[in-house]
Amino acid sequence: MNFMNWRKYHPPAEAAEILAGCPSLLIVDSVAQLVNLACSDVESHGFEASYEVAGRRVDQANLLLRQFEEHTRMQYILCPNQHIGAWKVGFMPQWIARDYLARRGGAPFRAEQIRPARCPLLGSALHQLQVEGRAVARWFLQVDTQPEVGEAGYDAGAEILSEFFRQCVAEFREPDLAPLGRQIIDCCLDGGTVKEYEALIRAETSILP
Repeated sequence: MNFMNWRKYHPPAEAAEILAGCPSLLIVDSVAQLVNLACSDVESHGFEASYEVAGRRVDQANLLLRQFEEHTRMQYILCPNQHIGAWKVGFMPQWIARDYLARRGGAPFRAEQIRPARCPLLGSALHQLQVEGRAVARWFLQVDTQPEVGEAGYDAGAEILSEFFRQCVAEFREPDLAPLGRQIIDCCLDGGTVKEYEALIRAETSILP
């Protein structure tokens, strides 16, 4: 890892302005270092990563949203840690997901492997997952199927998460928020479905019909 000059990468003007205001900046030399910084290691029990950059949050949100719009081949996942429902799992989901996705490469998922998550904020959930010939139990992929949680317990937790999101996104409703950003926030506040979220940004699909 090093502290080399980030200007050699010629970032966009908006990104350069944000980077210039950072009190410190670390550039990693390898994917392994990046993963270690982001996820710590398998023996760790917890970690926290945070940063502050110059400018208003709505400016940063517009910049991030533009990246999503312009780079539609990028795929994103949400990966739990510590607990999946009633099960204590530590950081094992990250390690399994990293290995599984690395082996898949850019191969799309089949339609029967994916389902809309019961909580739309979580996007889609895997319906089937097999790692090294072994099927992962569905209650690790769809928490509402765990007997200890059930649909009622899942929905109660989803409402807590949704209320947290509603409080957070309301702070970004500034006049100069990008129109698409306003649509996404409105979708969140209106309790939008997974399909309604997907319709807002036309990304290259990773799911076969």
